[in-house]
Amino acid sequence: MTDISVEEMYENWRRQLLREVLGATDAQIENGEFADFTIEALRDIESTKWRKDNGIPELTEDHHRLIDLMSDISEEALCAGWMADNEYRLWAMLVEPDDSRVYARADVSSEQIAEMRRLSELIGGWIEYVVGDDIERGAWGEHFVPLDAWLPRFKAWREKHPGPLS
Repeated sequence: MTDISVEEMYENWRRQLLREVLGATDAQIENGEFADFTIEALRDIESTKWRKDNGIPELTEDHHRLIDLMSDISEEALCAGWMADNEYRLWAMLVEPDDSRVYARADVSSEQIAEMRRLSELIGGWIEYVVGDDIERGAWGEHFVPLDAWLPRFKAWREKHPGPLS
């Protein structure tokens, strides 16, 4: 078995995505036509294509503001851009005023809570992060969930996670 470096693994994955997402040929890849495409950019393209193919509307600037705020809080709390159940823990802070605002190593401020609430009301829902082996890779990432669909999801999650969340 031949050892392969992390850089080679990354490049092999990038080439695979170029073929799958953009339909690039080996000759085009070798000629450097797609040299500026990172894996992150290709995954964004793949996700956008999946959303369009499945009739899912593009996220607006307000959606992205909420995503960024939720991600920033997760990063501050646990050094992870989107910790598992992040969307549920943050929603609990919005709707359960007696619950702690402590999230791992972070204290979520009143200003952050107010801004998440404002953005949620503005977009009419909440954001969830979807990833998993049973989900198409293009579907991974942040998804908007209308409030009428989000509330039952949160209720079911909360029933499985009773008590303080801090």
